[in-house]
Amino acid sequence: MKKVTRSPTVKSGFASGQALAEFAFASMAFLLTISAIMFMAEVVLGYNSLCSAARLAARYASVHGSTSSDASSIQAVAIAAAPDLHLSTSDVAVTFPTDTKVPSQLDAKVVMTYNYSVHIPFMSAQTFPFTVTSQMPVSQ
Repeated sequence: MKKVTRSPTVKSGFASGQALAEFAFASMAFLLTISAIMFMAEVVLGYNSLCSAARLAARYASVHGSTSSDASSIQAVAIAAAPDLHLSTSDVAVTFPTDTKVPSQLDAKVVMTYNYSVHIPFMSAQTFPFTVTSQMPVSQ
């Protein structure tokens, strides 16, 4: 019978240490990429919420009329549509310009501005200024 022996060329301690170092570098890059994707997804979600609120407020203004007293109720609809952004009435501007295609009709125009800030650990807060406009013809 022949005796089976191990080759002494590779030490097991060196190989496991090398694998650990490679895993540390690879996992750092992977976690950094995943974190960046998550923070950008948060920014896109905030922008999407703002767009949806402006669209909903313009639709409400289109259906409910074009008087100046309606502007405060339209602002309230826009603020209620995006509760996670903590909007104020100064962030929502409501106007009723004349429609360029049909001069006898008014449009409902809602312009929303918001400074969205993202707090990234170990960095200063990053602020993204968003401005969203939604315009629809008034049906009444």
